[in-house]
Amino acid sequence: MEELKGRLMRDVIQPLKNPEKYKKFKVSIPNGILFFGPPGCGKTFIVRKLAEELSFNFIEVHHSSIGSSYMHGTAQNIATKFQEAIDHAPTILFFDEIEGMVPKRENLSSSESHRQEEINEFLTQLNNASKHHVLVIGATNQPDLIDSAIMRSGRMDKRVYIPPPDHDARKALFKNGLTDRPCASDIDLDELARLTENYASSDIALIVEEAARAAVDLDRDEIDMEILLWKVEEIKPSLIKSQIAKYRQFEHLER
Repeated sequence: MEELKGRLMRDVIQPLKNPEKYKKFKVSIPNGILFFGPPGCGKTFIVRKLAEELSFNFIEVHHSSIGSSYMHGTAQNIATKFQEAIDHAPTILFFDEIEGMVPKRENLSSSESHRQEEINEFLTQLNNASKHHVLVIGATNQPDLIDSAIMRSGRMDKRVYIPPPDHDARKALFKNGLTDRPCASDIDLDELARLTENYASSDIALIVEEAARAAVDLDRDEIDMEILLWKVEEIKPSLIKSQIAKYRQFEHLER
């Protein structure tokens, strides 16, 4: 996925590593990033690697972890998370399944009016994040459920589609998954990558794990190509072509 990595290097990593150079030319520093795409394709993994590359602290937030049954409680918890990120800046503040945090306001029922306060609190905090050296990243499998206000310029300036892994990425996933496991010399990574087109990253991790388990169960000394081909045939991709095609309607979100 060299194109994706190149884009993140150009648009995110370099501006954050060399802010003065970019400010000199009045090139904006990203305030927020939205990763969207099919489930299981490595959005969370990429965010963690970004934090490592930037040497930023990393805070991961799920909507379920900050929800509160008390009046104004969730909005206060959102503010607290942003303050924690500021206190440990530079920080990547990562909201997984962000559609749960900022759903479309027009879809809220009358009994969910309290969610308006939560969404407004999130947007207010997001507006000022970059000033405090906090990069906010959201990930979603359902970009159509996110409130449109989050897409406004100055909020989530960068929106990046994370597709299923391409051939070279699948090959690397098999190689990394098999590293440090006893393996036969007949394993053809190119063939495994060819056979797993449209497989999610998590599918390939499962194939490797199940192949290792099978080698143990069969009392083999190592994982060989026969076992891997068996597991590729047995484990079907969790994504179907129509699901992947669905994300083409969101191509206009990328910027």
